[in-house]
Amino acid sequence: MRTKHAPLRALEEITGLITSLDSDGLNKLIPIIKSHRNTLASMKKTQLSVGDRVSFGEHMGVIDKINRTRVSCTTDSGVGYNVPISMIEIL
Repeated sequence: MRTKHAPLRALEEITGLITSLDSDGLNKLIPIIKSHRNTLASMKKTQLSVGDRVSFGEHMGVIDKINRTRVSCTTDSGVGYNVPISMIEIL
């Protein structure tokens, strides 16, 4: 059974392993992290639709257009932003 602290312990363990890597090890790890970040963004992108109400940073607004890596949004105050998909939270 996983406790609520298990992800934190796993992160601490991963941090310890990363700090023990040399330069070659880090160079091999970086593409893996980037690839996983792209996978997460792709999964989130499939959940988004034009007109969805979203938040990003301290702003809230509506999706106007979904681009390859960013989402065009208009805030409640009428200001437009191009926001990275990873920063978007669906409300």
